[in-house]
Amino acid sequence: MNQDAKGLRFGSRAVKGPDMVRDLKAVVERKIPVYLVADDLAERGISASQTIPGIEHIARTESPGSSRDTTGS
Repeated sequence: MNQDAKGLRFGSRAVKGPDMVRDLKAVVERKIPVYLVADDLAERGISASQTIPGIEHIARTESPGSSRDTTGS
């Protein structure tokens, strides 16, 4: 999943694209709560040790709107 934004421009002005890891670390450093759904990590085979420190892991049932059916069925 390489989502490279090199060459991003607004009109004639080149701009620095997003760097998700850098940007999320900056948010966490500012003490802004960031959450990830642990169930989604498990479904994708991603271990918790591969995530950015300081991001809170929550269960799908704890996420906003968890009363909705998210299985798509």
